[in-house]
Amino acid sequence: MLVSTDFAKRHSLEIDRSMKHRRTIEYADRSLDTTSGIVHRATWQFRSSWDKIPCTLYVLDDLKADIVLSSHFIFEHDVFSQFEEDIVGTSLVPGRDFGDIYNIRLISHYSSALQNLEASSIADSKTTTTVTGVEREKGILIPDDSELPEFFQPEGDKG
Repeated sequence: MLVSTDFAKRHSLEIDRSMKHRRTIEYADRSLDTTSGIVHRATWQFRSSWDKIPCTLYVLDDLKADIVLSSHFIFEHDVFSQFEEDIVGTSLVPGRDFGDIYNIRLISHYSSALQNLEASSIADSKTTTTVTGVEREKGILIPDDSELPEFFQPEGDKG
């Protein structure tokens, strides 16, 4: 989740600005930005609930909203169903800059590994090797005997 620096200061949240906690984020238009720090052990509470939800907040200096809830947080806590009355309808609020939906993606040190995994998965899906329904269901690919190294060949087929 992202929080603006102004919001963090207004609520006296302790911001850890060390370089190891800064993250690169990507906006929907593919532009990049870097967070300025992190708030560890924060809690979020909806107005209609007594429950305090522990969370980590990444701080972004020029964030236009006070806070941006992550999709993981929204789905994990079923926000739109459980806390519907806490969500402000944008049609009721004057002004054009309120209630936008932001699409922001965290770019972490795992990003290149995930991209490689995605590319590998796409390549696997385009393979010309025939996979039976059982093999596909189990997520395995069994090559025919001609593709096996010699030491894996059945006894009668070795050179």
